[in-house]
Amino acid sequence: MRGFAILLGFYLLGTILQLGLKLPLPANVIGLILFTASLFLKWVKVEWVEEAGGFFD
Repeated sequence: MRGFAILLGFYLLGTILQLGLKLPLPANVIGLILFTASLFLKWVKVEWVEEAGGFFD
């Protein structure tokens, strides 16, 4: 459940940024970029989201 909440949070953050800054990228792409950056910076652990990510396969 935590992994799904994290993924949803990044999507919502991408939506807020896209609408607030009027960026030309889709909100899901912005959220994915932020999510990927947080994985590289080790703010989010893969173990937290891999079960939720497997659900979307």
